[in-house]
Amino acid sequence: MSLDSYLSSYLFFHYNVVIGIPIFVIIIPTGLIRLIFPFFQPLLGSISDRNYPFTRNKGRRFLWIMIFGFQIPIFFVLLFWIPALDVLIFFIIFTTFYMLYNVVFSLFTSNYSALLLNKFRNPKERLLIGVVTEFISTIGIFIIWIFAPLFIGYGDPSSFQILAIPVAIVFAVTLSLGIFGLLEEKELIDTYFSPKQTP
Repeated sequence: MSLDSYLSSYLFFHYNVVIGIPIFVIIIPTGLIRLIFPFFQPLLGSISDRNYPFTRNKGRRFLWIMIFGFQIPIFFVLLFWIPALDVLIFFIIFTTFYMLYNVVFSLFTSNYSALLLNKFRNPKERLLIGVVTEFISTIGIFIIWIFAPLFIGYGDPSSFQILAIPVAIVFAVTLSLGIFGLLEEKELIDTYFSPKQTP
């Protein structure tokens, strides 16, 4: 979530205040996507919430988390590197990247949350995981708000672009460190194929 917090905090400022892109060019696509996206989330969820040929070996959630998780920092960086030479071109590219970012972010978070619910069925375990997740997210947000302004030159567009790279790398490294913990056990995978059990 800290990555999304950084995006919300600095993306508008970067393009509107620093570069001078008209605010409506940014608000219209982001507002519309945020407004209509919840209606598409069930459809996106249904894509990953089924068995595929790889499910028996890799599990139902792990590959989706890896595939979309590592796309998030890519689109995150691209959102800060959109050329602003022409407003129309910027609008098209920005809308496309922002939509794709939301798609991969939604598919990542939905599969990640579903995996945690499946792996940890005990209420106490779920509470502990929830507390740890929120704590890590809070630390990330704190670091962003405290340290990011120290490295940003508010009259220098490139500083926003350059800083987006290490922020994305931190996200990717954190995800990499959790790979083994995200693997699905054989017992859990078996429940995906059992008509008597709900995973």
